[in-house]
Amino acid sequence: MTLYVLLKRDLFENPKHQGYTGIKDLAGTFPLEDFERWGIQIKEKYEPYDREHYALRVELAPEFTNACFHDLAQEHLEKKCAAKDAEIVALREAMQEACDLLAERKYGSPARSPGHNARVALEWALKGGAA
Repeated sequence: MTLYVLLKRDLFENPKHQGYTGIKDLAGTFPLEDFERWGIQIKEKYEPYDREHYALRVELAPEFTNACFHDLAQEHLEKKCAAKDAEIVALREAMQEACDLLAERKYGSPARSPGHNARVALEWALKGGAA
């Protein structure tokens, strides 16, 4: 299902129509049927100077609107980077654990092969677990 964001005065509408934000990741997303029912115009490109309500497919919307405060955008990006950094650390730890299991420097389930134990460790990390 294609989802859309709602913009007004160069800000995204929040989920459940509770305020506005300039950050796409925090915006509410709605199905096309809602906008058709509400009679809101659907556009194919971001128009920062349009002051009325319009809907835009999520993938066409900018990460931040022109009206977004710079400090809020920067803080949001810093949080996203910190989360990605933590994810990278967890994946590196899982890769090291898999290498240790394969080299038999570390032992997983004694009933399984080192290859199986390494695969389990990597799959767990890729699903969001920690090493």
